[in-house]
Amino acid sequence: MEKKKKTAVYTFLKMLRIGNYQDICSFITKYLDGEYNDYKFLNDEIIARTLNISKVKASSILRKLKKFHLIKGSPNKNLYYLIDQNEFENIFINSIETHMKSAANTIKSIIGKNIYPNFYIKLNPLDGLAFFNNKLKFLNLNTNVYQESPVSALTTPIEWSKLPNFEKKAYNSIMFKINYKNRYKRFQIIKSRLEKIHNSNSEGKFFYVLFLKRDYQRMIDTLISKGYTKQTLSHILIAYLERFKNIIIEFKDYFLENELMVLLDFDSTCFNGPISILPPYVFRMYYSSTSESDLMELHITSGNSYCDNMVRIFNKFFNNLLIKYSIYDNLSEIIVKKDLGEKLYNHCLRTISNKISEIEEQ
Repeated sequence: MEKKKKTAVYTFLKMLRIGNYQDICSFITKYLDGEYNDYKFLNDEIIARTLNISKVKASSILRKLKKFHLIKGSPNKNLYYLIDQNEFENIFINSIETHMKSAANTIKSIIGKNIYPNFYIKLNPLDGLAFFNNKLKFLNLNTNVYQESPVSALTTPIEWSKLPNFEKKAYNSIMFKINYKNRYKRFQIIKSRLEKIHNSNSEGKFFYVLFLKRDYQRMIDTLISKGYTKQTLSHILIAYLERFKNIIIEFKDYFLENELMVLLDFDSTCFNGPISILPPYVFRMYYSSTSESDLMELHITSGNSYCDNMVRIFNKFFNNLLIKYSIYDNLSEIIVKKDLGEKLYNHCLRTISNKISEIEEQ
């Protein structure tokens, strides 16, 4: 197995055209096996001793490793530092994808169709979450998360035990107590992540396109089937919408800082847009405790091309909706406007108020 690994590293280095293949291959193999973990720094003396080569050759190897970002330099030109092993692995993955991309472009020129290279990595849920968080740092949208959904955890901001009895009865008829509690957990996670983004002044953003028609109509149909009168039904629906409205108001600062973007709609069922920047099973990891999950491993799409393409699709989709809802008359470029959050905030309040007025007039 050791020989197989060394052969594989050597093949990879040949692809990079890094030079000094044998000695650099020995260094990487030793690094992956943890033989350099006890060193606070690296220099030509350490490399010369561990690889049994001259100091002149060791200096050349260190410079080449730094050039390819496989180690870090320091103000002292003679000292170098190891990078994190996950970062090391990402360099391997990204380098392979670059070569795949070149081959895909060659095929594109021949057959005239867009082809995107991709591959998968098998991880447990917790490592998968860390992997995608690291990926998202380097996307154009930074740590943005987008979800198209007919329902929202933003409608369940109050703990079950603190709900008025008539609302407990209504919610138990619609979604049952356990489902409400699960939504409340998701609300807490969303709020916690927004607070971290806000407090750290990061560039992270949450995007939600909430199509509430199906969920809203299903709620009405269920309550009617349970024998609720028209007056009581209106009372419940208005309470539901007022709670939603209060959360939007509570989250006003997140909107104004362009950290939370919610596009709210009661007329459409859904749009033919991307489900998410991340695959749905990764969202489940965001919204549930990995320690309680039955999901033991994930085959995660790991290529930058996939993530970049989803960002492109998302931008186009979301900005098209901004025009459709007259939030902007025209968007010549795919960008996030500085006042987008404020416009979406006002749009949400106006949409909810219009729906409440519609109920009151019936």
